Amino acid sequence: MPDVLSRVGVERPRRFGRPTPRVGVVGAGPRATALLERLASSFDALLPGGDLDVVVIEPSELGSGVVWRRDQPHELSMNTFAGEVTLFTDESVLCTGPRRFGPTLYQWCRLTLGADLDLQPLGADGRATFADAPVPAWILADPQLTAELPTVLPWSHPSRRLFGAYAAWCFERVLATLPAGMRVRIVRDTVTAVTPVGPAHRLSLAGGADLEVDALVLSTGWLATGPTAADAALVADLAAAGLPWVPPGSPADQDFSRLAPGEPVIVRGLGMGFFDALALLTLERGGRFEQIPGSLRLRYVPSGREPRLLVGSGRGVPFRSKPRYGALPPRSELRYLRGADVLALPRPVDFTATVYPLVLKDAVDAYYRALARVRPAAFAVAPETLWAALDATDDVRSREWAATVAAAVPDPADRLELDDLVDPARGPFESVEEYREWVRGYLVHDLDEGALGDRSPFKLAAWSIGSARGISATLAAHGGLTPRSYGRFRQFMALGGMLGSGPPAFRSEQLLALIDAGVITLLGPGLELAVEDDELVATSTRIPGARETARGLVDAWMHLPAVSRTEDPLMRSLREQGLVRGYTVGDDETGHRTDRFDTVPGSRLVAADGSTSPTRYLLGIPADGVGPPTGASPLPGTNAPFLREVDSVARSVLTLAADLAARGETRYSA
Repeated sequence: MPDVLSRVGVERPRRFGRPTPRVGVVGAGPRATALLERLASSFDALLPGGDLDVVVIEPSELGSGVVWRRDQPHELSMNTFAGEVTLFTDESVLCTGPRRFGPTLYQWCRLTLGADLDLQPLGADGRATFADAPVPAWILADPQLTAELPTVLPWSHPSRRLFGAYAAWCFERVLATLPAGMRVRIVRDTVTAVTPVGPAHRLSLAGGADLEVDALVLSTGWLATGPTAADAALVADLAAAGLPWVPPGSPADQDFSRLAPGEPVIVRGLGMGFFDALALLTLERGGRFEQIPGSLRLRYVPSGREPRLLVGSGRGVPFRSKPRYGALPPRSELRYLRGADVLALPRPVDFTATVYPLVLKDAVDAYYRALARVRPAAFAVAPETLWAALDATDDVRSREWAATVAAAVPDPADRLELDDLVDPARGPFESVEEYREWVRGYLVHDLDEGALGDRSPFKLAAWSIGSARGISATLAAHGGLTPRSYGRFRQFMALGGMLGSGPPAFRSEQLLALIDAGVITLLGPGLELAVEDDELVATSTRIPGARETARGLVDAWMHLPAVSRTEDPLMRSLREQGLVRGYTVGDDETGHRTDRFDTVPGSRLVAADGSTSPTRYLLGIPADGVGPPTGASPLPGTNAPFLREVDSVARSVLTLAADLAARGETRYSA
């Protein structure tokens, strides 16, 4: 069995034959790193004087895993701010285990340089955590990382490689500070199957060995997922026509080599995967962007190696870019959503009737309060009059509310049009040319508003909707919504992603420059694809006459993990044994069926018959939309669900291990 480390940890004398519980952790990305830290933090309290073997199985890099690994192009960046990502529990995290203060990514960069932390102070406990382990030598020997370190600000968008370096240091720090009795073994392999052996599990590895563990924690992150039935037919047609297809996946893993220079290629998707593909198909092929003198805008200088990109999606517009705040983004007040205390309502809650109207009221509230601050002359009445009217209204899309706003804010240009946020490409468009002129204006407007930072009422309204995802997803967890309204909730989460999880502003600047250079052409909303006469044809359901042909397809997204379509061998083995099932909101007869991996509170997997095993856990992304919103990287100061989940699972595992050891029922001994 291939190991990097046989044992890491402090050996203590053991009694002859004393059983030692063994925990298997599949995956060694940031989530598993945080889990190990939580195991170490609660070890002495829950397994005092005991022993625990933790086996971590990971074929890629430790800490960073596959998505954040060091061999990807440095051009790929995070859409998160450096000062808003951490793997440590701060005062805000309502966890049972002891908190461990530590640096955010930005603070870690500054501490690595020996520089000041004036822009985001860190207390003595956090500095002591940084001192627990040296920064790995490979990080300090990497010229791209060392060049990036001094440029990072709290509101910077760092490279993915830099976050991977931070996560790798976090992993090494855990190994360097394990409590006596806790040992970690690293196995460089892939789990291909899981077989229950009583309450324990036998893991079959790609290298041919088997490994048995008392408890199993799956921290796999994104899983390989096959196409839908409709996409499978399209993919078969592409193959029959000899047209290249780049399937959905992490951008660092997608193979663009078959896309020939100058050939028209359709890119499906306008989210974060699209912006990564944009960078890899232009900058990574030798193109460059130049600042236009006297302007914030860019000019693209092609290398001649770029394909011609025809880009579209269902919504038809790119994600809105992050504003340039020159600081960390403001926290949205969400006065109505928080004031209603929706998390305390009897469940299930009707999202459409109860929650979504409050989300829209908060967006309206954020807009007009910002307008009163930055352009008070826009009001014909005291702004407080409008606040009182907003308190009294139940529907900010009603004619009555529109009349109230018109009386308070006379100029229509100063008013918020909610549809500009919710469905900006609603049209109607009479022609492709009209749409393309409009979508260029959409980008210019978005960038101009973003340049205003917190002086943009429009951007603050968008940020409010994006910020409402956390409360909404927490409410939705484990059957918190009515089945009828769950679909609307998922639509809202996608909208919130477009408004709150968009690219850095520089990516939208690059997109605008690529449109102006003729490298990118927008296809329109309602994108539909078909293969005709050995060509890929794109049309729009909302623009008459829209039609383009291409010689290949790039799917610029990552499919969410799905039980029925998983191509991950481990998950497939669990499915074939009936040990996983898709999550259904409500009852099996009339409920809303999803294809997410079902879990119960406590992150235990649910089997096809509805049972759960006390020794089998699933963390994070594969259960997206089932439990609390643990998929995103943890933000400091937000009581991050990511960190609460790993703390809860760590303490559950330690309690289980203590019980097994006390009863002598582990399958292994020292």
